[in-house]
Amino acid sequence: MPTFVIHALGKPASKVTLDGERVRVGRDPGNDLVLPDESVSREHAIFARDGDGRWVVQCVSETNAVVLDGRMVTSAAAVAEGNEILLGSDHLIVFSEDPFKADGYIQIKSGYERKRCPTCKWEGMTSSLRLTACPRCAAPSLEAVDTYRGSASSAPQAATAAVDPAQAKALFSKLKSARMSYLERADGKVEGSIRTELSESKGATLGSGADPSLKVFGIHFGEVSIAWAGEHFEARSSMLFPAMKVNGEKAKVARLRNGDVIEIGGNQFRFATT
Repeated sequence: MPTFVIHALGKPASKVTLDGERVRVGRDPGNDLVLPDESVSREHAIFARDGDGRWVVQCVSETNAVVLDGRMVTSAAAVAEGNEILLGSDHLIVFSEDPFKADGYIQIKSGYERKRCPTCKWEGMTSSLRLTACPRCAAPSLEAVDTYRGSASSAPQAATAAVDPAQAKALFSKLKSARMSYLERADGKVEGSIRTELSESKGATLGSGADPSLKVFGIHFGEVSIAWAGEHFEARSSMLFPAMKVNGEKAKVARLRNGDVIEIGGNQFRFATT
């Protein structure tokens, strides 16, 4: 019966003990362990026992990774007592099969920090007790973004006494969306560009006019523009035919969230924030 000790930026540590041989983790309320944060996928990871009785973690998200003790894992990986598993950018889980040790992981005074890789722009939560290279590109140094010192009794520490933690988290979330987002083809077509980076000042155009960011194939009239709207990216359609769909729903204007799929006829494009 595993216990998951949850350290989240801006919150005191907590623990959850769950029955069963399979635990689904994600932000969707239907999961066994729910982490309500936009950096966590709706269905992010599964913890389960393998044929030898060991617990393993498997990433099931197509857009967000699982980082196990500082290593990014894409296939099933064994987890043991005290392993740290990062899901999204703000939730670090300590795995335990011993309730008494789990209580110790809550009391631990190590500092947890949000760090960013200056090379590939990966961003996530790390432990100050672990000398961590970038889990994505293995760059040897990461830059601190903000800090949270986790314990059962202490309040979350903001970067300065004048900054409210909730406001700071919201600001970092906005900056991450603005500076670390992209649009990519999700339909398998390989002609032309298949990915374009986005920023506050750089949007994207989906169409077939003069130099679109990503080309739309087939018969269509109009285009779709992607632009920063102050707090999030937004898709706006001038399509007369066919209609733009976001996650299967027709829309003229849509706020974009990590993993959303924009569909124009037989063309599909995925919006993602790393």
